[in-house]
Amino acid sequence: NIRINIFIMDPIYSDEMREKEIKLLRKIDLKIVPFLFLLYLLSFLDRVNIGNAKLANIERDLGLVGRAFEAGLVPGIVYYITMWYKRFEQSSRMGIILSGASIAGAFSGLLTYAIVSLTNDNSPLKGWQLIFLIDGLVTIIVAIFAFFHIADYPEKAKWLRKEERSLSVLRLKHDAGGVDYQKHTFDKVYILECLKDWKVYISMLILLGINTAVYSFAFFVPSIVNGFGFNEVISQLLVAPPFCLGCISILTVSALSDRINVRGPFVMSLTNNLSPPLKCNIGVAMMISGGNMGGLIAAQIYRSADYPNYVPGHVIASGCLLAAICLCAIQYGILNRLNEQKKEKSIKIKASSYADDEDKKELDDRNHKFIYSL
Repeated sequence: NIRINIFIMDPIYSDEMREKEIKLLRKIDLKIVPFLFLLYLLSFLDRVNIGNAKLANIERDLGLVGRAFEAGLVPGIVYYITMWYKRFEQSSRMGIILSGASIAGAFSGLLTYAIVSLTNDNSPLKGWQLIFLIDGLVTIIVAIFAFFHIADYPEKAKWLRKEERSLSVLRLKHDAGGVDYQKHTFDKVYILECLKDWKVYISMLILLGINTAVYSFAFFVPSIVNGFGFNEVISQLLVAPPFCLGCISILTVSALSDRINVRGPFVMSLTNNLSPPLKCNIGVAMMISGGNMGGLIAAQIYRSADYPNYVPGHVIASGCLLAAICLCAIQYGILNRLNEQKKEKSIKIKASSYADDEDKKELDDRNHKFIYSL
C-alpha cells in the first residue's frame, strides 16, 4: 500500500473527509500511475534498444559511429504528477513509473534475443530493423491512446465526480501553503523566478551526474558484458539481472522516501520544493534539460578504444555519482537552514498584527508556510 499523507490538524479533514481522500487517491492511482508507467517503459525501451541494436550489427549495416547521436516525456510526467499528488505522495508514484526504465532494460535484452533469433542473413529485414519496427509500432499505438486518455488537471478529469475534483484541488492547495492550484495561465515571471533560484541549478548538476552514469550504463551495458568474453546472444540475456536489481531498488527507495517524509538522501526534492505549479513546471524543465546533457557525456565515455575493460568510462561514471552525492548533502544543509528561518518567521508573524499582509506577499515556495522537503 502507498502511504497517504493527510494534514490531520486542518479543520477540513474530518474522519469522513479522510475516508473520501483515501478513496480518491486509489481512484487516481488506478487511472494515472499504470498508464504513465507504460509510457515511460516504452520510452526507455526505445532508448536502450540502441545498445542492443549495436550488437545486432546496426553500426555495420548503416555505417554509424558511436559519438554521432544522442522527448519531452520525462519533464511532462514529473510535472503531471505534481498536479495530482501532494509532495509526500509523489515519490512512491514516481518510483513505480520510473521502474519502467529498469524493466525495459531487463526485458529489452530478452526481447532482442527473441527477435534476432528469428532472422538470418537471408531475411528481408535485419535483426535491428525488426527491433525498431516492433518497439516503435507499440509505442505509436499507446501514444495515440494516451492523447485521449490523459486529463490535463484534476478539475478537468471527467472520470472524477464534481466533489472529487473539488477535493483534489483543495488538498493540493493546502499542501502548497495556500497557493492557487487552479491557476494554469503562463506568466513569464516564473521564468525569471526559476533563473534566480539556486535550487534549480544544484538539482540540474545533481541530475547531470546521475544521468551520465545511468545513460552510459543503459547505452553500453550490452557492449560491456560482451567485453567479458560472452558472445552477442549471451550478452543480450545477461543484461537483464542488473536492471531487475535496479527495479527493486527504485521501488524500495521511493516508497521509503514517502513513508519517512525524507527526500535529500534519496535524491528526490525539486518538485517538492518549487511552488506554485507553473514555477515547478519551468524549474523541472530546466533541471531535466540541463541534466540530460549527461546523455551527451555518457555517449562519449565508453570508447571502442577502451575495449574490453572500459576503465576510463567506469572512473568517469563513478566520479559523476560521487559529485551528485556531495551536491545532495550541500542542498540538504541549505534547505534545513532555510526551514529554520521560516519557522522563526512564522513565530514572528503570529505575534504581529500584519499577519494577513505577510501571508499575501509570497505565495510561492518562499512563503513561511511552505516548508521545504529535506
